[in-house]
Amino acid sequence: MVELAIDIHSHFVPPACLDELRRLDARAAPRLEGDAAAGQGFLQGVAQRVGPFGPGMYDIEARIREHDRRRVTVQALSVPPPMFHYTLEPRLAVSFARVINDALGETVRAYAERTVGLATLPLQDGAAATAELERSMAAGFRGIEIGTNVNGRNLDDPSLESVWAAAERLGAFIFVHPENVAAADRLAHYYLRNFIGNPLDTTIAVASLVFGGVLARYPNLKVCFAHAGGFAPYQVGRFDHGWGKRQEPRVRLTSEPPSTYVRKLYWDTILHNPDALGYVVQHFGAEHVLLGSDFPFDMGPDDPVADVEAVATLNDEQRRAILGKTAAQLLGVARG
Repeated sequence: MVELAIDIHSHFVPPACLDELRRLDARAAPRLEGDAAAGQGFLQGVAQRVGPFGPGMYDIEARIREHDRRRVTVQALSVPPPMFHYTLEPRLAVSFARVINDALGETVRAYAERTVGLATLPLQDGAAATAELERSMAAGFRGIEIGTNVNGRNLDDPSLESVWAAAERLGAFIFVHPENVAAADRLAHYYLRNFIGNPLDTTIAVASLVFGGVLARYPNLKVCFAHAGGFAPYQVGRFDHGWGKRQEPRVRLTSEPPSTYVRKLYWDTILHNPDALGYVVQHFGAEHVLLGSDFPFDMGPDDPVADVEAVATLNDEQRRAILGKTAAQLLGVARG
């Protein structure tokens, strides 16, 4: 029996925000298309279309019914990447983020026993993003969702320094999701943009925070990466070896090897391979692995709890940590 299962990677479009976004700028506003009732819904953003998905993308009652079937107790709701809006002019991006977060906050307050919210930020303007982070946390959000890059700028960009400082001070949970992935021109076929591009860009984001010294400057940040951290968990040895042999990795990371900081990070469970998930738990600890589903997209597991249960090397305490115990601590979720 599952006592507590918290899904930290679960996408939701609050329908109340869509009309308001269109009023602000009809050309830039995302729109729902297709037939979600038939499992063929799509979200069209400025430069990205994602789907297909069912009504759980925007119907909170439908998604709770599905999560009940999956034995998920609490969902951390975050918007899908087309709603990050990092390419917009900063003033419009700020307005979009406020509208989205206000609508998401209303949903979370109405379903407080089953959901928590992760706010979106206008990261193309560091000061504005910091202000929105502070406003959202004051309004009851438990953290933020950000992209792996900001319109091509890596996460160690100096403009984001105030965001990291505020996130650490406020104890915000940070969920990092791939966006605008690297090498997209070479990954145009066979859905490689997702299969390879998503974990590739996630790996770049991990390396940027580590080698850029962000995690050294803000050691108490709570950062979790989608899709089990991409390739990063399997390349820590290479990071350490290179750091010990060459000067380039030591420009900002001077005192401790990369693995010191990689081991402070958190990873979701989306690997689709029990042996790979067992490796991550073995090398980083069950307390650094969090349940994720990527709901309602088809690249997520059909039964994320069962994926954790399928890892034969885990004991009961490790499973409890992965399924919800650690996430409850990070997100401030009260357990009955």
